[in-house]
Amino acid sequence: MEGKNSNLAAQLIQRHGAMKGAQAQFRITWQTCADYIRPRKGNIQTVVSPGSDQFNQIYDTTAGDSADVFAAGVLSQLTPAGELWARMSAKEGAAQDEKDWWDECSQRMMKVIHSSNFYLAWHEDLDDSGIFGTSDLFVEESDKGIVNFVNVPVGTFTIAEDSEGMVDTVFREWEWTARQCEQKWGREALSEAMRKCLDSTSPADCDRKFSIIHAVYPRRKEDTREGEVVGRLRPIASCYVDVAGKHVIEESGYYEMPHCCGRLMRSNGELYGRAPGTDKMPSIKLANRMKLDLLLALEKQVKPGWIMPDDNSSAPDNRPNGVTYWDASNPNNKPEQLVNQGRVDFATEGLKAEQAVIREGFHVNMFQMLSNVDQMKREKTAFEVSQLVQEKLVLFSPLFARITQEKLNQVLRRVFGICMRKGVFSPPPPSVVDKGVLEYEVEYVSKIALAIRAAEDNSLMVMMQLVAEMMNFDPSAVHVFKWREALRRSASNKGFPTSLIRTDEEVDQIMQGIAQQAQAAQAPEMLEKVAGAAQKLGPGAQRKMVEAIPV
Repeated sequence: MEGKNSNLAAQLIQRHGAMKGAQAQFRITWQTCADYIRPRKGNIQTVVSPGSDQFNQIYDTTAGDSADVFAAGVLSQLTPAGELWARMSAKEGAAQDEKDWWDECSQRMMKVIHSSNFYLAWHEDLDDSGIFGTSDLFVEESDKGIVNFVNVPVGTFTIAEDSEGMVDTVFREWEWTARQCEQKWGREALSEAMRKCLDSTSPADCDRKFSIIHAVYPRRKEDTREGEVVGRLRPIASCYVDVAGKHVIEESGYYEMPHCCGRLMRSNGELYGRAPGTDKMPSIKLANRMKLDLLLALEKQVKPGWIMPDDNSSAPDNRPNGVTYWDASNPNNKPEQLVNQGRVDFATEGLKAEQAVIREGFHVNMFQMLSNVDQMKREKTAFEVSQLVQEKLVLFSPLFARITQEKLNQVLRRVFGICMRKGVFSPPPPSVVDKGVLEYEVEYVSKIALAIRAAEDNSLMVMMQLVAEMMNFDPSAVHVFKWREALRRSASNKGFPTSLIRTDEEVDQIMQGIAQQAQAAQAPEMLEKVAGAAQKLGPGAQRKMVEAIPV
């Protein structure tokens, strides 16, 4: 029997089926990644019973360990707990009160993030990014606090893009009992089949699970209204559907996209992302097989095979201090152990080479360098350490761009909107209100963000040295570059607060004041020189000088 809004429900169910069908090949890839790297995330294509052994295919743990380093490294270096790792900055030319307000908002918003469960969900999200290449962080308003974060497992959601290649549609599917649905939406919102289960005393009905789809997608502009409006008029639609009953349990909406989806790397024509876990799978499989072969070879070294007579007259004992009895009357019946001529060292070197490829793919060396810079400086010069880190950062920069622009920018935009509506920030100044729109830029100021931007500062220092040398031949060389703008950009690259940087107008006023003070200080000396020169002139010349003074 069809339920409420059955037409809308049927449309959403059909669209979800089509999106899931387009995801089929990726689901196979994700299952392989889970099997070899993170078995606990393996409920994608196969059904794993809770508590079952999930490591029966893994012999080499390099990939899993490298994925751990990747997730922990990005979290600690890009979004360190307890630190200001991103801020909202007013655009260039903004008034000072606007800059101060955005700095205050950044501080308060970061406190909200630190006090929430962000780092629990974010760590799982980074784990998904490094292994599967696609991840989804759901950001919702919290009933107990301000904001709540949920890492949506890979394989339980499907996505679609807008015209600019950004994810604007997410369908998520899971199973709940009727009792769980009642706790979430209330009895009246449920389908007829769910209400029957609630009234039933049968254990089978009480534990029966219903497939639920949560569809989040943009509404057409003509179907929305600006400002604080009811859910059905908000720009982002939110529909919960009971699949079996073709019943819309709830239809509402969001002001911002709550699903923050990211693709770590993209291949041509593919909707879902790629990652070190997918790209290095050949090496991961090879290392896993090589480790198995190496273990078997070592076992043969420790427990070699036996050459035995075919009359079963001997029974070798492989135990420590074991005694083997044989028929001494026939020397040919003496059992002998096989001599293993295999070169285990060759296998070990080959395994190490594949493990190095896997670690390089997950940028393990870079994160280890960033965590041990002070220790490295004891063995190398500061310049050598800087060059090594910069070399690794160049390879990581594309991933940094995708993590920040496609994932974290959405997270911050969503958190900012929630904080704004819940009154976390102080009222905006008139300069912001008069614009009628909130204009800001997201700036990342964590360790790895500043390290990546430090390359620009290095080029600036090189050019300053070059200009100093060129001025010996052409003094005008100093005027080629916009030094004020270069200094501001360098300060920004080092994470210096924009509210503490003066504008060009303020700098010009200071320079004018300095010039006037210098001129005033030189005036008495000039008057003294003029007076001395006048005394040396004759009376006629002195009279002409006095007449020339304007009255």
